[in-house]
Amino acid sequence: MAETIPLERNGRALAIKVLEGAIEHYRVAVTIPATQGRVRFLVDGTRVDGELRWLHADSQSLRAMADERARITAGTYQKADGTHELDWLICPGYPIVARQSREALIRQTWREMPTTLKFLGFGSTVAGLMFLLMLKVPPGWAPLFAIAGVLAVCVAAFALLMGIDEIATLWSCFRRRRVLELMESVRDRYLAQSAVPAQEHSTGESHVR
Repeated sequence: MAETIPLERNGRALAIKVLEGAIEHYRVAVTIPATQGRVRFLVDGTRVDGELRWLHADSQSLRAMADERARITAGTYQKADGTHELDWLICPGYPIVARQSREALIRQTWREMPTTLKFLGFGSTVAGLMFLLMLKVPPGWAPLFAIAGVLAVCVAAFALLMGIDEIATLWSCFRRRRVLELMESVRDRYLAQSAVPAQEHSTGESHVR
């Protein structure tokens, strides 16, 4: 273990731990699409869990690191239940594996918000109009308008869920600002010390959902 940084008054994690060593007992959950699976492995005797879709990583790349017994440096959150959640991973010769930065995630969420609101407004308006027309048209046409109304409700419901998720993301970024910034600074320090070329530092950097 390279470093442990205790976290005070944090309900999600007890500490930031930086682990060094080779990836052992690599496992990946089978999902469709494969890029959204979960991975689990050991580093320096510590079990680490990660979710590929948030880490901007592919299972084949991590498998190659494990097969080559390459030395890696991994930043993790130690949770209260004793598990360790992967936030970033550096391995010479491979692109960095990392979550989106707090700033990048906030910008992306704000860009997506207007589209979500448009779909929510459109779906709600169409649904209300279809159900209103369903009461005024001849009985033979009512099922058609009802189906259109149900589809519009589905669109509005999906947009509502997306909106709730976006608000939750913004709240998480605000509430956990200090911890997320600390993790990013730790990652940048180890990245500067590593042999990873600057061009391999992707825009997907440290964030935990």
